Amino acid sequence: MSLPETIEELENQFDEIVERDIRDAAEVAFALASHYFAHEDPEKGKKFAQKSIELFEQCDTDTPEQCSARHNIIGGIHMPDMIHEGFVKFRLKTFWGQKA
Repeated sequence: MSLPETIEELENQFDEIVERDIRDAAEVAFALASHYFAHEDPEKGKKFAQKSIELFEQCDTDTPEQCSARHNIIGGIHMPDMIHEGFVKFRLKTFWGQKA
């Protein structure tokens, strides 16, 4: 599935993406969290990190194939090769200094 290209478009269309595909939405939420933490808006960053965790918890992430990122870049944010709720929690705590 094709995703919007800009952070603004991703955020504006986030609810639609959630309705279409929870897994894509989980990755989009992670990209938005990454963007906002990088641009010193930790409140928005934490909000989207929490959404990413909640959405990934609804996805199957038992195998490496299920944890592989579907998108290489979302909104200019390079995605990790493997992503799941545990990775987002780790990133939130370790790199962004927040608790899940």
